[in-house]
Amino acid sequence: MAPEGFATLGDHLRHRRILLGLTLDAAGAAVGVDGKKFSHWERLSVRRPRGCNWSAVTTFLGYDPRLAA
Repeated sequence: MAPEGFATLGDHLRHRRILLGLTLDAAGAAVGVDGKKFSHWERLSVRRPRGCNWSAVTTFLGYDPRLAA
């Protein structure tokens, strides 16, 4: 189940990364990008960043944030 109250994909990603105790590099590796790119995604206010493997992101989160409202 998706947590409530998150406005952006970055909010979801940051919450999950911290919950799992992962570094930016480890979280990035889990979705197929480097830590710098993952950090960039965490700060974005868009729903789906360019170069995003959406399947990997939803697997990492455990849900699709587009459906969480």
